[in-house]
Amino acid sequence: MHGGSKVGKAKKAEPKDADVVVVMRPETWAQIAQGQLAPYEALYSGKLRVGGDFEKAKAIVKHLTDASAPYVAPC
Repeated sequence: MHGGSKVGKAKKAEPKDADVVVVMRPETWAQIAQGQLAPYEALYSGKLRVGGDFEKAKAIVKHLTDASAPYVAPC
């Protein structure tokens, strides 16, 4: 690790037991994380795809768009 930051890895595979599946390119995630792209804008422009439980997906997107929103664990 460099400077205490963690690096995540993603792999292409079908989830075994996911409530929500989110698909996007790494550069789209970087834009969302840096506040350069709103998650809903990414969704409606096709840069972000969501599958599964749409209500849980909306809760995730709300948390991404409003950092003051309390985190509620999905389980």
